[in-house]
Amino acid sequence: MSDWPGCDHEKESLTRAYLDRLLQDQTLFRCVNPACKQIFERMEESHKPPERIAPDGQLLSEKHALHLQKCRYRCSSCRENFCLDCKTMPYHTGKTCEEHKESLAKVRCKYCNTVLPWRGSSQEAVCTSEDCIRRKNKACGKRLTCGHNCDGIAREKRCLPCLTCNDKGAEFCNLCWIEDLRAAPCVQLRCGHIFHWHCISKRLELRWTSSKISFTFAKCALCSAMVEHPSFDSTMNKIIKLKTRVEEAALERLKYEGLSKGDQATDLQLANSRYQFYLCHRCQRPYFGGALAPSFTIPRLLTFSFQA
Repeated sequence: MSDWPGCDHEKESLTRAYLDRLLQDQTLFRCVNPACKQIFERMEESHKPPERIAPDGQLLSEKHALHLQKCRYRCSSCRENFCLDCKTMPYHTGKTCEEHKESLAKVRCKYCNTVLPWRGSSQEAVCTSEDCIRRKNKACGKRLTCGHNCDGIAREKRCLPCLTCNDKGAEFCNLCWIEDLRAAPCVQLRCGHIFHWHCISKRLELRWTSSKISFTFAKCALCSAMVEHPSFDSTMNKIIKLKTRVEEAALERLKYEGLSKGDQATDLQLANSRYQFYLCHRCQRPYFGGALAPSFTIPRLLTFSFQA
């Protein structure tokens, strides 16, 4: 076997030119993910009838099923899926490339995604529903340095980090689990987690869900840190005042029963696991409701095997 003529630089140039030729002839394709760029070979078209149900469970028409079978690719390296024809990532399930391009040209409501009766492009287009108008009035609306609009609330000293640039806008709110974060003005708590402002506000308004006082509602749903944000200071001050009263009463009860260990943190943990308090609807003060029922576990049944 003879060596490849030329230096390493020439070999690299020839290899790159050969790859470019294959890419140009559409024999090979490159992943559209900018962070990947993996090169792979195009598979032969399948002659099997296309699946009418998309990977996400969506029922497709025959036309859209054929387009998905022909054009939807998933990179084996970065695991992203995309359209091989229009290079859209992720793949536009349920639409052809032309339909997807046309849908992008339509103006949709920023919050409910309803198609509006005009064309053009606007990040702040909102429909006339009362809920969307209410959300628009609560929203910040400032233009960030990245060019996207702020998805936070109005009159904040510091804008919310861009939800579009950090790819968090499409994530569901971890309180309602119904809408993504971009569907309503959001706030970032001191712990760093982001939720819809109205979801936290409603949670603080409803407070505990049973008759027994509990302060889980006033904690972050992801890390259990107390809710801290300037827009909730007034509400949280009342909640913390009530929490202090309950803790003081619990510690007094613990001392009365002679169970105090002398350490406040340890005593609070013991009191919270031992006592329950309720709220008087007349004076709005907590009162002692007795000891919690002891928890128990169902004993594991013994199983026997017999051999003949």
